[in-house]
Amino acid sequence: MESNEQNPYSPPEANLQADNTGHKIENFPRFSAWAVFGLTIITLGIYYPYWLFTRTRILNRIHENKISCALVNVVIGLFIVNLVLSYISGMNPQDEDLNLSANLINILYAITNLYWVFSFRNRIHQITGADKESGFWLGGILTFFFQVIYLQYKINEYIDTRITKE
Repeated sequence: MESNEQNPYSPPEANLQADNTGHKIENFPRFSAWAVFGLTIITLGIYYPYWLFTRTRILNRIHENKISCALVNVVIGLFIVNLVLSYISGMNPQDEDLNLSANLINILYAITNLYWVFSFRNRIHQITGADKESGFWLGGILTFFFQVIYLQYKINEYIDTRITKE
């Protein structure tokens, strides 16, 4: 067999490194904010933590200040427990202890989830170098109310402005 021919049993040779010629924000997929909203409604809220989890994995790959895996696991665990307890307490509305537990877990989930969302927001600010004077600043009030929908909208906006500048 000549050395010019490729051995069919050799592993494939491919460059698996990401192309770093673009901006770091371009590692995030451009996905419609309306689609995020629609999928969150259709999946009864399950798409919301999925979106945040997948984008956090991307963010942790491109940013040196990573969001803790413990935080991600705690929030997702609280989300699952919240779903289960809410369903069970809805089936037994007269059980006050169960309702109290469901409400407590719901509050814990909401607080830790907001911490995760704002941690994500702060790292996006660091990646883009955004400040309050720039057009890409993610407002705190809009982040609080619209969370992942607003984050996806601003990511899309930044990607679109980078494409039109080039």
